[in-house]
Amino acid sequence: MKNQIDNQPNYLGIKFFILGVLTAVAPFVTIFGLKLAIDHLMASDHISNYKVISTSTSPDHDFVATVYISSGGGAAGWCSTRVSINTSLAKLEITENSIKNPKDIFFVSCSSKVETKWLSNRSMTISFKDLEESISISKMKLDMSRQVKIKYLEKVN
Repeated sequence: MKNQIDNQPNYLGIKFFILGVLTAVAPFVTIFGLKLAIDHLMASDHISNYKVISTSTSPDHDFVATVYISSGGGAAGWCSTRVSINTSLAKLEITENSIKNPKDIFFVSCSSKVETKWLSNRSMTISFKDLEESISISKMKLDMSRQVKIKYLEKVN
């Protein structure tokens, strides 16, 4: 279509069409970009370091308690010592930068010394010495399957 005044092609319709498409697509591109940015910032949960400190098996070999250190997060990082109780069939699996089947029943600061001791097939003691006066300690009285009773012993200096 040509402009009747100066006999030039009229691109105004095409410009409005392209502007309309960009207006419709822009929110989706923005949301997708924000999601990527948030996922990148939250990646510290997925890119973590795990180190097994000790494992102990219940007397009947049905459960395994694992004491491990979990850390990550870069400059403003985090670190905690955790205890997980899993069935012998669904053991805690820790590989580089990933963890499978976490059933954490206890966590405390990284510098704490944590030990587990089975008292019976369905009862254990977790003893710990908190060297940093932790801001947060999490203690459950039963494991996730609600079959193992847990007692805690906090050691003092």
